[in-house]
Amino acid sequence: MHQEGEQKMKACCIPLVTLCMLLLFSILTNRYVQDSCTYWISELEVISTLVDSAQWEYAADHTQSILQDWQHHGSIFHMLLEHQDLDEAENLFYAALASIRTENIAEAQINIYLLISQLRFIASTQEAALENFL
Repeated sequence: MHQEGEQKMKACCIPLVTLCMLLLFSILTNRYVQDSCTYWISELEVISTLVDSAQWEYAADHTQSILQDWQHHGSIFHMLLEHQDLDEAENLFYAALASIRTENIAEAQINIYLLISQLRFIASTQEAALENFL
């Protein structure tokens, strides 16, 4: 009788522990994505200020640095997120960098704004909200 109780306890604990580990992993990865997007958004706001003051070389170097950081996270993000959303953000990174290198202030600001919007969207998909689970 005692062994039977232990077996029932093990049968309940294994799925419960597995579920808890999956939940913890999900929370940590969601936080990681949100923090990364918040960081890139803040850096893009700095780049926007550099563009406004026509500091093209600094803006291009900073954008290139942020793009490299984005690419470094790419393989992890592609395991966690929708590829279409990530591809759109990467295309906007390249568009922003190209418009900065050609010193086109209007186009650069539009691309930076669109990229910030896309990163906010990506971060929002990781929020603990009902619509993200449905």
